[in-house]
Amino acid sequence: MPTTIFFGSAFHSVAHNGTGLFAEGPFSTWLGNLVIDLAGAPLPAGHYKVEAEVVIAGNIEIYLPRDARYTLTGSTLLGNRKVRDGLNYGKQLRRRWDQFFGRTSQVPPLPETASLARSDGAVSFELDANTLVGEVKVYRL
Repeated sequence: MPTTIFFGSAFHSVAHNGTGLFAEGPFSTWLGNLVIDLAGAPLPAGHYKVEAEVVIAGNIEIYLPRDARYTLTGSTLLGNRKVRDGLNYGKQLRRRWDQFFGRTSQVPPLPETASLARSDGAVSFELDANTLVGEVKVYRL
């Protein structure tokens, strides 16, 4: 069953809903942010699909377990798509600082789309994230 919010932000977590979270999707909002926490509680081994969409403007943030395999698909018309290991704000701040002053950053650019293949991940995700104006951010915790 689709979960749509017209104006405002939404938070969805496996810590609250367990695997029932995947039956609630696809998740969408017209104006606002979507936060989807897939790392908040252990999941049984398997393949899970998550669809998220911001119709007009807003960001999508997805938190994944570090050892999970995933693919990220979808599109962003005006904005960025980023995949990060952890939440290292120091490196993010350093890169933005260097870009602001027109210097070459010592922090390497992160891939805009990614597919992680690790042999030890028993959980895998297919992430389909679409925005018109906004960012898609995937954090591996």
